Amino acid sequence: MKISAVRVAAFFYTTGEFEAKHSGQKVHVYQGGESFGVSSILLKRPHSSTVICASEKCMVHEMRGSDFLDLVKNDPELVESLRDMCRKRMFKKAIKKLALGLGLGLTFHDVETAFKEADKDKSGSLSLDELRSLFRSMDPDYPDEEIVAFLKFIDLDEDGRIGFDEFKLLFRCSSGESDHA
Repeated sequence: MKISAVRVAAFFYTTGEFEAKHSGQKVHVYQGGESFGVSSILLKRPHSSTVICASEKCMVHEMRGSDFLDLVKNDPELVESLRDMCRKRMFKKAIKKLALGLGLGLTFHDVETAFKEADKDKSGSLSLDELRSLFRSMDPDYPDEEIVAFLKFIDLDEDGRIGFDEFKLLFRCSSGESDHA
């Protein structure tokens, strides 16, 4: 089963495992209970990935974009939380794409190496310009205000950069972990 959204829609996975691919590279695996397409609806962006069923049996529910927006329109806090989730997901896909482009895999060590590669000035953290480069590797027209909002969301120490400790929180990893990010 290949989910290719010609129209804007959200997809909610209930059974199976789904692989998200960007430019033919696997960048994420979705499980039951996760969603796809919410980013495109909330950020008003085209779908940047293709999702395919990667298990013997998959079940997915589709919701029209307009229905999704009607569902959440009366809760601005929910909308902003979902937008933060979408920005975080796009960042993670960009880091994973970079890791794969470097010939690495998707272990935490691999995404740590990708973080260091994205850190062009070797400061140990990612600046706004370095984040722009990452986001725009996924979507050249990704809006600057969304990148700034992502930085504000994840910059816990408010230094205007994403430090490695903040980066690890995105991947829910401690420095000793070596499983998939």
